[in-house]
Amino acid sequence: MSTFACATCAVKYSGYIKIEPCRSLVALTVLRAQHGTDFKAFAEALHDQIRVRVYVYKTKAADLPIIGSGSSEGAMQRLVIELRAVVAMLSRGARPRRFHTLPARCTEHRLSRLRTST
Repeated sequence: MSTFACATCAVKYSGYIKIEPCRSLVALTVLRAQHGTDFKAFAEALHDQIRVRVYVYKTKAADLPIIGSGSSEGAMQRLVIELRAVVAMLSRGARPRRFHTLPARCTEHRLSRLRTST
């Protein structure tokens, strides 16, 4: 993995670690109620729920719904239905994976490149 890719993952992790994942259908319903009729904001909140699972909890993307690009009511209904199946995947005791701001392998990669370039 390149230094750039590691740094990108670290930035994404630090942003998504702040988002509380929905762990129950009730939490998903509350998320919907918080956004009212604003489909665009609700779409982004659903997308963030998927991203949290990928970047923070290291869930395989293949096990999650495809985000898509629409923010229409139909697109939101599809995501809600598909997210219901994966909400329970995170158990109550599931902990976020640990991720350092700049992983050690990136530092080593960068140092090895500096040594060989001189």
